[in-house]
Amino acid sequence: YDEVMDMIKNVDSNIVDNDSNIGVIVNAKEAVLNDKEFDGIVPDKDYSDNGFVSGVVVDASTNKSLDDKVKVYITNTSDKDDVYYSNVINGVYDIVLPVGEYDFTFKYDGYVPETIYGVKVDNDKTTNNVKLSLVKKNSQKAIVSGYVRDVTEKNKNVPNANLKFIRGIDSDEEVMATVVTDKNGKYEVELEPGNYTTRVSLDGYVSDNTYVISDSSKKERQDCPVSPVLKDGEFRVVLTWVNYPFDLDSHLVGPTPNGETFHIYYGNKTYEFNKKSNTKEIITRL
Repeated sequence: YDEVMDMIKNVDSNIVDNDSNIGVIVNAKEAVLNDKEFDGIVPDKDYSDNGFVSGVVVDASTNKSLDDKVKVYITNTSDKDDVYYSNVINGVYDIVLPVGEYDFTFKYDGYVPETIYGVKVDNDKTTNNVKLSLVKKNSQKAIVSGYVRDVTEKNKNVPNANLKFIRGIDSDEEVMATVVTDKNGKYEVELEPGNYTTRVSLDGYVSDNTYVISDSSKKERQDCPVSPVLKDGEFRVVLTWVNYPFDLDSHLVGPTPNGETFHIYYGNKTYEFNKKSNTKEIITRL
């Protein structure tokens, strides 16, 4: 015990504060190397620039939070030997890491392991990972289906869109399946259990990633939103949520050409500049 404590004391570590639960992330490999090669002397490393990563882990079939038996393995993408470890507390993880880019791998007995790739950690900022749904290993191949939908028009589905399905979240690994939407904008594909990045592409639309889950217990439709190509100087924010969310409001605040501020929301969905003149233009629309 004393030897282990001495090794830990000589390694740069990060404090994790999750409500009343406080813990420490220690680079275990560095601790061993320090003890073996440097006789307790810590090499000169600067970990002063730190960022924060948080996320939620649930059971894919029940949507209930998973317990602290979920293990998180965090690998620096620029140095595969730089590995950190963390646990999940009540379905939530909050982690302090040096600035950089990391792959997060989640393992839990009885579930398919999952990886979120390329998580960027910026100085003194919080990165919120996508909600991760772990699929049980006893799940069979499943038919995943849904529609590719144009985000700018209600109930507009997009035919002839190309979809590539890749294992993992934000993954650049091997493409496991490729399909094209039918004349009604519908896709259907059979996939092994797990989480998939879906890469959607079609002329006139922005190529982008969305996510689907292959779980034989899930029967609901999994739609893929796509955004038409924007004109120069335009940008678009797309929010997606489940069919029956809790109370959710969208507000957008920003500057106007004359230095004032606009605010659009459910009660005021459009802002027009110079609307009383012949040169009026729509600055933003919800």
